[in-house]
Amino acid sequence: MQSVLQAFIIKYFIFDCKPRDKSVVMEELLKPTEAEQAQALYLAISDILWNIGEKTKALIVLPGENSLIPHSHAYFQDNVTEKLFFFEFTKLDEMQIFMKRYLPYFTENPGPGALLLLYSAVVTRGMENLRNDLDAPKGAHLMGPYEEGSLNIVTLMLTGRATPYLHNGVVYVGDEDHYVSIVESTTVNTSDTASFGIITIYEPPTKCRWPEVRV
Repeated sequence: MQSVLQAFIIKYFIFDCKPRDKSVVMEELLKPTEAEQAQALYLAISDILWNIGEKTKALIVLPGENSLIPHSHAYFQDNVTEKLFFFEFTKLDEMQIFMKRYLPYFTENPGPGALLLLYSAVVTRGMENLRNDLDAPKGAHLMGPYEEGSLNIVTLMLTGRATPYLHNGVVYVGDEDHYVSIVESTTVNTSDTASFGIITIYEPPTKCRWPEVRV
């Protein structure tokens, strides 16, 4: 998730808030003040969630003070999940204002910021859509063992769909002399190409950098 956030933030500084003065060198654009960093972060989170919600709605989850789900043999409290409240938005500018006000929930260190972003992305996409994205009957999972998160989380944040595939459209597997199967991917909305590319770097089996997202 962090790599996707970084990509959106870099895009914001280089392209979205590019100064009118063309004499400003590129290096200066990437030396923002703390206020500019905060603005880039809440706008990046808003854009990610808005894209996941297909630019019609998005949900943000924030923790309250009291537990809403009791501790039991079926649920082990983590001091975050059982306290969540859901806030739904149908206008991007209203969500941006909300994110600006409550950004400290996402930046507190240590804090649940990454978990709140993940939950917000999941509930915005919806469980049924996530199952379809993951091609669940084939055994794909949203989470994975990597610190950065699974490829499915990265594609969810990057493209709005939690697909396990990295291709667009249809791929034919096999050749003329063997059985040919067809794999369909919904990595990119056919009407709205993603703003970023993704690079995966594999090292020997004992080590794997997973994955890097570049603007």
